[in-house]
This record gives sequence, C-alpha cells and structure tokens, in this order.
Amino acid sequence: MNKELPLVMPCMECNCYYVTQKYGEICPYCGANQYKIMEQKEEEANMKPLTPDEFVCGFIVRIQGVAIGNYFRYYRGKNPVGYGQDMTIKIKGEKRDYNRPHFLIMFDDRQRETLLLPGESRAMIYLNDVPFFTPERLYLGDIIGVNDERYYFRPICGEEFMWDFNKY
Repeated sequence: MNKELPLVMPCMECNCYYVTQKYGEICPYCGANQYKIMEQKEEEANMKPLTPDEFVCGFIVRIQGVAIGNYFRYYRGKNPVGYGQDMTIKIKGEKRDYNRPHFLIMFDDRQRETLLLPGESRAMIYLNDVPFFTPERLYLGDIIGVNDERYYFRPICGEEFMWDFNKY
C-alpha cells in the first residue's frame, strides 16, 4: 500500500494514539497492522451495504480524559461501554473491571429514545454530575462521567429523524 502514515496516528482497532516513526504501521498496544486495516475498511466500504443493525444512531464524544476529542458510535439495541474487546464502545484508560461494561447505551427504535443503563463494573457513573444507578433517558448535550473521563451525548435518531429499520 502506498499511503504514508502520519507522525502520530490513532489505531483503527483500539483507538489509542502512537508515534508511527517509532512503531510503524503496527500498533504497540494491540498489535493491529494499520495498512491491513485500512485496506480491509476500504474494501468493506466499497463492497457491502450496511445492515440495519450497523446504522449509526448517535455518538458519545470524549470531552475529558485520555484521547480527548475521540468519538464513539452507538447502534440500535444495547451498546456496552468499557475496556473489554467484546464492548461495542471500547474505551482506553485504566484497566480496572476489564471485561465488565461501565454502562450501556441503548437505543430503542420503537420508543425513539436512547437510554443510559447501569453496567456491571464497580466504577461510579455520573449523568450530568449526579450519581447514576437506574435507567435514564438521554438528551442532547447530556454528560456521562466514569472515572476521570467525561462524554458528551449526541443522538442522531429520535423524534426528529429515524432510520426505517424495516425497509432495509
């Protein structure tokens, strides 16, 4: 592949940042080959249409913590947020409660709303700086806090716009 890597690069697998002059195309944290991932993503983007379960329903954007400015997509249904490989939204940071989600973001397409659900980790979760223990509806601009990280909530689907999941 003839593409040149930037000096500092976000890993397309684990979302960490690393210096390419030192490590090249192999991420030092997860071992992913960035050239191969780029090629696969280009091929996938050009070859297959998305299924309804792959339609993006919104984002959370890291506004405080490691790798500030990163965004994470969520989809229809339950989206666990944590450090484990099986999380829909994989976040970087301290590795406590590695395989347990801190919280879940659930988009309910029937009710046209997004909910914040408690996870299984021991970390304290905050919604708009208030401790969070039970399912709560999320609104544009809500702030989700976990450990030293904070996330800004930005829905795409809701009352104003909705994918026709049954059409595709």
